Formats: sequence, structure tokens, C-alpha cells
Amino acid sequence: MKKIWISIKKFFGWKPKVTPTPRNNFMEWGLEEQEIGALISIARDENRRNSMVGMKQIIANQLLWYEARKRCSIQTGRSSISHDGVGEAFTRLTEEGYKDPAEILGYGYTSAEAVVDAWLKSSSHKRIILNPLHTHFGVGRLVKEGKYYYCVLFAK
Repeated sequence: MKKIWISIKKFFGWKPKVTPTPRNNFMEWGLEEQEIGALISIARDENRRNSMVGMKQIIANQLLWYEARKRCSIQTGRSSISHDGVGEAFTRLTEEGYKDPAEILGYGYTSAEAVVDAWLKSSSHKRIILNPLHTHFGVGRLVKEGKYYYCVLFAK
């Protein structure tokens, strides 16, 4: 009976719901990507201590890192930053079981501190960084012709 059930599932294309597995694998992350991740985590920790909002610790995630790197690659290809095309990344993430994805971009900053500081001074970027629903993140940073491109993807 079990084999028949498996065959029926395969025939009709049934796929089990995938639950994202967070991975703290910083081995492939660049030093600046790690630094941005640490600064974002510190900002969230400070916000958690200073407010009554129930905010969970944010976890670095390899799939979000991969997608953030891909988004940076798209930005360097067009030599400008834009959220155009982010829907494709969001679709891939939701297909993997993530919810409420969000993206922040940066361009031209020469250090991790500078780009995170700029994001925290922008109310819309700060709202995404401090969103208590976001539990996972990935950071991408690429350099093209001496110009720095940054992307951070968040999801729960």
C-alpha cells in the first residue's frame, strides 16, 4: 500500500512542504559580508534591549546569502542599483518555505559600517532591518570597477 501511495504522489506531482533550515555557515561569506551581518545583528540586539518588542535573534542563512549575492551580481551587471527583478528572488525563497521576504540595497559605500549606518538612518531601511518577524538574513557584497554593491535579503 505504501508503494502505491508514493507512486500516486509522484504521478500527480505532489511535493512535501519544505521547511527552511537555517544554516550559520559563514565559511563562504566574505569578510565585509560577515561584518555587515554582525552590525545588523548588533542593531537588532540594541533595539530588542531598548524596546518592548519581542524580537528574535536573526540567523545567517546560506540560501538567503546565495540569493543576495545573485542580486548584487545583477546590480553590477547594470552598473546601478534597483529593486527591479527582486520578485524572482522572492519567488524562489517562498517556494523554499520562507515568508515575507524583504530586500535592502546599497551602493558606493566603502565600508560595512558606512552602509549599515546609512541604512539605519533611513526609516524605510531601518524598518526592514528591525522587523521582528524577520528571523533569517543573507548579505551580498560585490565590487565592480572599484564600486561597491550591497544587498541584504531578510525573511522568516
